[in-house]
Amino acid sequence: MGRFARSSPLYNVNKFSSVAQNYKMPGIPIGEIEIDSLKVRIPLSKVHILNDELGATLVPVNQQTGDVYDDQTYKKNSYKVYYKGVSIYFGLEKQIDFKGDVIEYLVILFSSKLVHQRYFEGITQTNIGLLYDRLISLCVVSFDYDIFLSSECTDVDFKRDDIQNEFRDAVTYMETNAKSYKQKDKGCNPFKSKDKLGIEFGSRSKANERYPFLKMYAKSVELINNSLDFWSEFLSDQGLDIADLVRTEITIKNKKHFMRLGIRDTRLETLLKLSQEQKKEFFVDAFKIHLEPRTTLGRVLSDDLTPTNKIIVSLLSQTMAFGRSFGDAKEVILSCMSDPVQNSRSKKLLNKLYEENLKGSKEDTKTKRMSKWFSDLGWS
Repeated sequence: MGRFARSSPLYNVNKFSSVAQNYKMPGIPIGEIEIDSLKVRIPLSKVHILNDELGATLVPVNQQTGDVYDDQTYKKNSYKVYYKGVSIYFGLEKQIDFKGDVIEYLVILFSSKLVHQRYFEGITQTNIGLLYDRLISLCVVSFDYDIFLSSECTDVDFKRDDIQNEFRDAVTYMETNAKSYKQKDKGCNPFKSKDKLGIEFGSRSKANERYPFLKMYAKSVELINNSLDFWSEFLSDQGLDIADLVRTEITIKNKKHFMRLGIRDTRLETLLKLSQEQKKEFFVDAFKIHLEPRTTLGRVLSDDLTPTNKIIVSLLSQTMAFGRSFGDAKEVILSCMSDPVQNSRSKKLLNKLYEENLKGSKEDTKTKRMSKWFSDLGWS
């Protein structure tokens, strides 16, 4: 479909309403889970169409699920606005409601890139007014701010950014512990090239409530290699340190998917108010589906140790090499012992072997950080 004309008032800051408040220079909210992208659906009866090209094509919809058949179909049949690495798609859909009536909708797909320098914040309550004003300033459609907040949401990507300087190792750990599937579009896909580093589980276009799409990737690599226009225009002069920045994303596909996760109200204003604890559960659910529980495996050591203690230290070391901390490994071992005396003696032995052979080692330092990060993400 048509692209946005160069002469159009794209992002005309003079048109922004008082809805856009609390503007501030950006940072990177490490560990916070926020919306990164989504589609909003608004009844066409509440929309004024300002660009005639928008009405040229209807996006085909699966009448049983209410979903567009796939993202590529949606994008192909939508009106696209593109500027400096920022893409927004406007489409029209027809759906049959529970009464059998045909309802027309405007569907907009956009991402947090629309808030420009505040990109790393994600889409939040504090910048949603700014995002609304920028959508309206495109002069494709017009609708009230309250209508925007009450729009229904689908294909919602939630993101979390973290600093992780052992991400390449983390990708290996996850690949090792990924659940295996024979079906197409399931299982993991690691990528470790110069211009692409990360791992994804499932397929974004084929994701559903039982098998969500999960992706983790080096954000600095992605920005420089795939989003250079956006980086150069809006972020390069912000003084942000993104060298070891890792982004984790999960896609919540539709209302049915949200309901399985305990969220019944999928209006934009409701999703913006979800707590960090609620959003953390989305990630916990995805990790459970795609990855085995973090397992214990083992390592090797000094000739001064008895054969039995060598085996113990070796196993502890290998366990730590697979992303488990000493504390994690010790807990698993001791949980197998019901006798209190045996448990106490074994605990002392494990602590002694750790202190004398593993404490402060590369595996010890690295896996403490790695284990905490995996736990924080929701993979236990």
